[in-house]
Amino acid sequence: MRRDHSRFSSRISTYSDYLGRLAIARVFNGKMHTGEEVAIAKLDGTLHKTKITKLFSFSGLKRTDITETELGDIIAVAGVEGITNRRNDH
Repeated sequence: MRRDHSRFSSRISTYSDYLGRLAIARVFNGKMHTGEEVAIAKLDGTLHKTKITKLFSFSGLKRTDITETELGDIIAVAGVEGITNRRNDH
């Protein structure tokens, strides 16, 4: 039995002059917290460890600071180095 520890899937990223790269993602397993260390799976299969510096939830187009996510949340994650867009960042 394969055990998957993935907690979120990011298909889109954007950039903030203040926060750097922001990954827009959906949480599909467990919770995430500000300050937590996570591993990003790269396209070549390697893992890149980094720390979440800021989390945001959305209400329409408005971003709201949060410290913890819930299952199913659509979020923006700051501080996650190594996030790229598959179509644009090769």
